[in-house]
Amino acid sequence: MKFAQPRSTAATCLIRPPRHSSLAVVRCLACSSVRSRAVKRRKCRLAASAASRSARSPTAWSLAAWVLYGLQIWLLAARLGAPPGRTALLAVGGYAFAWSVGFLIVFAPAGAGVRDVLLVALLGPVLGVGSATAVALVSRVLTTVGDLLAAALAAGSSRPPAPRDRNVTGHANSVK
Repeated sequence: MKFAQPRSTAATCLIRPPRHSSLAVVRCLACSSVRSRAVKRRKCRLAASAASRSARSPTAWSLAAWVLYGLQIWLLAARLGAPPGRTALLAVGGYAFAWSVGFLIVFAPAGAGVRDVLLVALLGPVLGVGSATAVALVSRVLTTVGDLLAAALAAGSSRPPAPRDRNVTGHANSVK
């Protein structure tokens, strides 16, 4: 006895869902309502390019932040006597790695402790454990101060809601 083959892509998705990612499920379901294969392929390509475009901006911002924070680590390490050429790549890549691992450890807020231990482990062979600990702690203090200043600037630059016009009874006037 032959089993009936599903005609639509949506039925195929429900019977045999893609295993690779949740984006594949969304893409599969988004493209299932289209009848023509040519239109379906074009819409799928458009959905994929829109998804990649929307992921570019946050990725670029993250890379820029990691490079700048890594340069901060490099400057601190160079001031403590680390060889500048050897430490630059280690500082930038090490900070990006330590930040990423700290982000994944959810029980530590902002990777507190995790990021610092990884930075010490990565910079220890170049600087020594004492100097690497100093770099990690000064970096943590500087990033915390920067976060607090950014929050204060954001709070200070936001406008309070406009006061509403109220009559004597305290109810908002409906006619102006």
